[in-house]
Amino acid sequence: MITGERWSETERYPRVNRRALVAHSFMKAKKKDPLDHQEPGIWHFREIPRDVIVKAKIAAALDGLSVKYYIMRLVENHWRELQKNGTLPK
Repeated sequence: MITGERWSETERYPRVNRRALVAHSFMKAKKKDPLDHQEPGIWHFREIPRDVIVKAKIAAALDGLSVKYYIMRLVENHWRELQKNGTLPK
């Protein structure tokens, strides 16, 4: 390429064999154990009242946390209380 010449679109963005790329990613992916308790899970909640959502956002912001971490901290603190009382095993 001579300096000052524009690259063609094919030079700038080479074609990728998408099938080979997908096949490679599947081969490379590890099989996950469905009972692996260290792997994070996903929860989706529906029909949460708006005032609860707003209060959770405000409380999390006051503590400098995201709502996710705020809720996780609340749950972990509650578990500790239950473990102290002997209600929840350690």
